[in-house]
Amino acid sequence: MDSTRWQRAAAIFDRAVELAPGELDAWLERNCAGDAALRAEVESLLAADAAAATFDARARALRDGAAADWAAANALDGATIGAWRVVGELGRGGMGV
Repeated sequence: MDSTRWQRAAAIFDRAVELAPGELDAWLERNCAGDAALRAEVESLLAADAAAATFDARARALRDGAAADWAAANALDGATIGAWRVVGELGRGGMGV
């Protein structure tokens, strides 16, 4: 695919990804102007984008679950560190708890 054609496919994708599913088919028909290869490329980009969103959501859920499991297993409530006693978690985020 040459750069001009790629830019056209990318521009169509950029707009198509924002459309409601019910509008997509007719919009692609108009904007791909009967060019089946262009439409197939845009549809491939849309499918990859949808799969990435699902992957990202699943990865976030797994990360959050692992962090919660680690925090529960390593809770220090009631522990003493030197002269200090841990009474509770102040907060979490970034790289620590």
